[in-house]
Amino acid sequence: MVPRLMGFPDLPPMYVKWIRCRYRFRADVFAAVWEAVVRGTWDPVYMADLNRRVRRSYDQLGEVLVLFPTDDEGLRALTGPQIVALITSWWPRWVEFFALCWFIQAQGDDILYPFIEETVKANIEAIGGRSTVVGWPSAADLVLPTTAVLSGEYMASMGRLRETMLGRGFETAAAAITAIERGEAAELSGLLDRHLADWHWMRDRDLIFEPWDSPHRVLDTALRTGSHTPVSYQENLRRNLLGIGFHADLARASGRHRELAFAVRNLHDLNVERENHHVLWLKYSYPLRRVFLEMERRFLDRGVIEPGDIWFFEAPELVDLAADLAAMPDGELVAVVRNRRRGFEHEARFTAGAETPAVDEDDYY
Repeated sequence: MVPRLMGFPDLPPMYVKWIRCRYRFRADVFAAVWEAVVRGTWDPVYMADLNRRVRRSYDQLGEVLVLFPTDDEGLRALTGPQIVALITSWWPRWVEFFALCWFIQAQGDDILYPFIEETVKANIEAIGGRSTVVGWPSAADLVLPTTAVLSGEYMASMGRLRETMLGRGFETAAAAITAIERGEAAELSGLLDRHLADWHWMRDRDLIFEPWDSPHRVLDTALRTGSHTPVSYQENLRRNLLGIGFHADLARASGRHRELAFAVRNLHDLNVERENHHVLWLKYSYPLRRVFLEMERRFLDRGVIEPGDIWFFEAPELVDLAADLAAMPDGELVAVVRNRRRGFEHEARFTAGAETPAVDEDDYY
């Protein structure tokens, strides 16, 4: 889907295979897509349109979330056809959201930043700038963040919880929870309620990690999160403007001054969308994740699968299972799922090396 959604209609799909906990692309298609990405990155009209479509995809995916139950009672009441409808309405928007964001990190890290770094290095060498006295603006000065991102807001909320707990002498989440239950920590209780209302869907990115939606887990995570100094966006902007003014002027000698300004501007935009995407994909997958956990609960009650197996079914298989929840999953399919899980746990080093390795599966899509 990446070529079509990124606006490269003449290119074929990027076939993907999952091998040893990594995505693998077919080299022939990837090379053509990467060439199109490079060309697009230097096209002002294309980049403006790409960023617009990325931001629009956030809203379009968010729109479908209103269809999902918001509590356990609603989840337990879902019928099989309703689950199918939720999966199939969510999935196409998710594909568009993820495909549009797929190469944002690569565009910044592998195209724009190397150009900025190379140009800055050439500028400094041209003026004999390897000085121990003068600290010339570096490439890092040009790309320091100047716009707030969602991850910064999340860390600020975690920081407030951490500082409040330490200020009250709570060294463990259990001690803090006990004080809240006794009505002895009203300020912390209020902060925790606000954090859970805003960030209950945040979780580790690991495939089978449980969502961080319990007070104990949130407080424990806050205590284990080191203190962070808030980003000084105004100071970063000052350094950024100084750096781009300095280096764009020097880059006139090589004819790169316009390209340098373009690269810096677009790298800032890409970095913002990359950081927000990292958070939003957790937020927007949370409702569907809860639906899958509800399917798992029903299968666990019947002894069909083991906890965690649900994450190793593929989307078409889950749709087929949801269409007839009363039927038992085919034994052969369950064996395939457990083989996938065994391979994942082995490659991710969740298990020791002595286990029988998983059988390779031809799972191209």
